[in-house]
Amino acid sequence: MGKKNIFLGIIISFFCVFNLFCQIPNGYYTSAFGKTGDSLRKALSIITANGHVKLTYTPGVWNAYAFTDVRPNDTTKIWDMYSDIPNGTPPYLFTIFVNQSTGGVTAEGMAYAREHSFPNSWWGGIDNSTNPQYTDLHHLFPSDQFVNQKKSNNPIGVTNAPNAWVSLNGSKMGTCTFPGYNGNVFEPIDEYKGDFARAFFYIATRYYGKFNLWVRQIPSTSSALPIAMAVLDTTANNYKQWFINLLLSWHNADPVSQKEINRNNAVYYKSGQNNRNPFIDYPEFVSYIWGNQLIKPEPTFHASNFQVNTAQTNSATLTLTWTDSYGTTSPDGYLIKAFPGNPENIQPPKDSIPETNSLHVKNVVQGTQAVSFTGLIPDTVYSFKIFPYTNSGVNINYKTDGVIPTITTSTPIWKEDFEIGTKTAYAIGSVNCTMGSWTLNDALLGTLIQDKKNGLKSIRGAAFIIYMNFDKQGGAGNITINAARYGNDTNYIALWRVEKSVNAGQTWVIIKDSITTANNILQPITIPVNEPNPVRFAFVSYNGSQTNKRLNIDDVIISNYLPPLKKLKLKIYLEGFYENGFNKSVQNETGNQWANGICDYLTVILRDTTPPFNTVYIKTNVALMNNGDAIIDSLPRSLNNQKYYLVIKHRNHLETWSSQPISIINDEVNYDFSSSINKSYGETLKQVGVGKYAIRVGDVNQDGVVDISDLVEMDADLINGTVGYVNNDINGDGVVDLSDLVTIDENLTIGASTVTP
Repeated sequence: MGKKNIFLGIIISFFCVFNLFCQIPNGYYTSAFGKTGDSLRKALSIITANGHVKLTYTPGVWNAYAFTDVRPNDTTKIWDMYSDIPNGTPPYLFTIFVNQSTGGVTAEGMAYAREHSFPNSWWGGIDNSTNPQYTDLHHLFPSDQFVNQKKSNNPIGVTNAPNAWVSLNGSKMGTCTFPGYNGNVFEPIDEYKGDFARAFFYIATRYYGKFNLWVRQIPSTSSALPIAMAVLDTTANNYKQWFINLLLSWHNADPVSQKEINRNNAVYYKSGQNNRNPFIDYPEFVSYIWGNQLIKPEPTFHASNFQVNTAQTNSATLTLTWTDSYGTTSPDGYLIKAFPGNPENIQPPKDSIPETNSLHVKNVVQGTQAVSFTGLIPDTVYSFKIFPYTNSGVNINYKTDGVIPTITTSTPIWKEDFEIGTKTAYAIGSVNCTMGSWTLNDALLGTLIQDKKNGLKSIRGAAFIIYMNFDKQGGAGNITINAARYGNDTNYIALWRVEKSVNAGQTWVIIKDSITTANNILQPITIPVNEPNPVRFAFVSYNGSQTNKRLNIDDVIISNYLPPLKKLKLKIYLEGFYENGFNKSVQNETGNQWANGICDYLTVILRDTTPPFNTVYIKTNVALMNNGDAIIDSLPRSLNNQKYYLVIKHRNHLETWSSQPISIINDEVNYDFSSSINKSYGETLKQVGVGKYAIRVGDVNQDGVVDISDLVEMDADLINGTVGYVNNDINGDGVVDLSDLVTIDENLTIGASTVTP
């Protein structure tokens, strides 16, 4: 865990939530990560300048607004921050192109203009190839022309002046009442203050070092000069502190919105300008440049009382609770990770790499103390771990040492008990029950003493047609239905059937026909289904409309589909142990260490295909046979139909990855590391025979490289001539001697190392 003690700015919590929606090109900000202050601003200046295409003012900017500033529900209307009333009805709307400015206006609502939120007079109003800011969309917004005229070349700010002018949407123009400036300012409505703040931060970053030049371009007689000088610090290439304080307060009070995210993407991908506002993509960059808050070290303590809520009614949901930790450093949030099966397969997170929310990953802020995982498979074992963290983004700092709070539990079985919902008439209708919505035709939810039931309710049907209006996820192995003859009816045998549908009820297939029920005590009927797809079921009577031949149905239980177990069969040779097409059995002081044709034992790992390449499966003590076979007879079903990198570890060989992810699809999954050098990632294998390749030996300290540190590790055993089954016995002959140095020599010379994606 890195201990970070760098003074940065106000950390904007949860910036990673925004990144879920940002279409940031891979690697776009890589050169900026790890930097702070002006070093970060300079790096971002280079990034945002690279590829930036200066649009023409006419028609380029007008045309770009059709992509960047139209309303999502009506792309013919301009989204104007000077006239919009969020969650209300704007006094007017401008139609794209139709209402664009062609001259002066005398009132609001007449036309929209192109508003330089950073006034163009602050750089002398020059529009040429060396002044791309003139048409830079990241601060050039469509705006009501009359309001734009009122704003003129004044800065944004706060005004509570009694004589302030107020627009129809509540924007104001008047004397500044924010500390540090007493000139006129334009104050947008609260909902858009963050938008303008991030536009100004962008200008100070994209055009880093330009403020001094811009001010010199302003004519000495221009009214804009004293205004610009009140806002721009030409010595520090920054804004004056009062203005920074204003922008920070707006940035914090009005976080990045989906409107900004969409606009940022449109500027980059659709407008032709081809650059981004980094303070929308990574809001915390603001604090790293202009703030002064300490980046916190990892949390002092783990959460306590980590447990599962036992009052679960939904078989696809588990709710976890805990008690927040405190201490010298309290967490900002918690990362909770889930995995079907063994908790050892849950990999700890890595500092500086946030993990985004998904089916098996949740981020929760300090103070919440609960989280729900939905969409889980019923009747399945899941494990959970919780990791506290401080900070966010590239400065996120997880606590992964000590005892990690862990839960292993099972989701409830899929059981429809019909205890929820009310339907008192036989007429066809739908009712929401415990697991979902059911349609009951000639059937109701019975509560009488004559109804056979395990709780307070069960279905009572005559000539019934009963079906699910929803699918059970995870398929179905078996379905069990508890049925009995309704108590008041005369002796008879109910005749009915069960159907299934795998296309949301469009068509149905009989899976059990002519079921007979004569008992007046609920009896379970179990029917094999073996359906891997989402599925729903129906129960249909053959009894006709005779009301004295009714049936009770209760407690429908559906088990999950269990696909066939997959076998993983590998072919592996180990350098040092390989000889004439076989792996020799490793020796101890008396002979073979292992019997039954076993060379030695490996660890086999499957990892995700995307960074940070989390381990999803690990199997230790996998026997490597003399013929090179290493077989895992049954992989967990949760791995089926997915792709993973295959990783091989051995106690004194280099960790080796498959060159490509392998697919867990066929009943037997085969991978042969021995057939070609390109079967390993980075072609790290060593040729040991004609068409035979082996995993390189010599990494006795398992640090991923064969180097002098491995020799240091071997030193004492070499001097003593240690015998037996030891890691420093490179060639597996039962003794540590010079022959081991000969074996390791080439790998030591070239610095052979593990190569990973």
